[in-house]
Amino acid sequence: MNLRENYSLKSYNTFGVNVESKSFFEFKEVKELDSFSKEKINESTDVFILGGGSNVLFRKNFEGIIIHSINEDILKINEDKENVYLEVGAGLEWDKFVAYCVENQYYGIENLSLIPGNIGAAPVQNIGAYGTEVNEVIHQVKAYDIIKKEEVVLTNQQCEFSYRNSIFKKDAFKKTVITSVVFKLSKIAPYKLRIRSYKGIYVFKLFQHLIQIFKDFIKALKTLKINFKKRAISIDYRVLRSIFENLGFISLKNIRKTIIAKRNSKIPSPSVVGNVGSFFKNPIVDIEKAKSIKSDYPNAVIYPLNKSQVKISAGWLIKQCGWQGKNDKSVGLYKDQTLIIVNFGDAEGNEIYDFSEKIYASVFKKFSIQLEREVVIVN
Repeated sequence: MNLRENYSLKSYNTFGVNVESKSFFEFKEVKELDSFSKEKINESTDVFILGGGSNVLFRKNFEGIIIHSINEDILKINEDKENVYLEVGAGLEWDKFVAYCVENQYYGIENLSLIPGNIGAAPVQNIGAYGTEVNEVIHQVKAYDIIKKEEVVLTNQQCEFSYRNSIFKKDAFKKTVITSVVFKLSKIAPYKLRIRSYKGIYVFKLFQHLIQIFKDFIKALKTLKINFKKRAISIDYRVLRSIFENLGFISLKNIRKTIIAKRNSKIPSPSVVGNVGSFFKNPIVDIEKAKSIKSDYPNAVIYPLNKSQVKISAGWLIKQCGWQGKNDKSVGLYKDQTLIIVNFGDAEGNEIYDFSEKIYASVFKKFSIQLEREVVIVN
């Protein structure tokens, strides 16, 4: 039984907070978890399920049991002409899986390149970036209930995915350990699938596809901004990428390289400075609230969501409250991204939490909007 006592978690959280867990259990096979659970865990046992620690903030030492998967297996369990089904161990680093899929020409998660964390955390958080969310490719999630002492399998629909959320965040699933995830990935390039989706004979389908490319090109031109002082040109990357993808000009490897370069230009590596990426979610507000903000702040960054709601940029809200570049001793905001709180070296978990509370309070005071943390707080 791989159980350790008073075990340091500093290398298991990307904030680099120096805390310990009273007990730390690693497993690869479900039977190991089953045996440990039956011997050591009951309903009152304080348990926390830890993956790569890229979305967690420990405020102090953890006095319970940490459960950590080290299963990194990738198994091909089914395949047809169009799709492949891969069962992936919860302990595998997410970006290693993306690299594997790109290398094998499996489409669907290339936009999620370089997102930190492990496979087991991906469905919990419903990770997403650049117009893609992981729920789009999840077929099943396999898990173990450490209270009922039984294995469970959830379909995509049963996972109740939404923006940065899933059923695994509900209290009823807090003691359910994800052991593996089954992904359904396409073997066909997205632009070919789009052409297929149009009605009519192939020539008409191709014509409709070219019309869509032209529409995307017009959208791209509308986002074009020229800064003559800095001699710089900017354009909405998502629209531009869509054009090149629809033309079939960009390979999977080049998409991945572009995403990695873009993320590296915006988000600091945890190996250089402790962070968990975006600390807060973009809040969802009703359209009337958004209109009110837009009238006072014409440059407000707002994203459409549905007929009655929109998402407003949390980074923009924080910036308007004067937080950009601010720091408090060992804690502060990353200079290039107001959504990222960083640990400059020796900050304790409570220091980071208190800093985030100050940001939360100032945004609420100015805009009457409650920010929601993307990071999981462990008290």
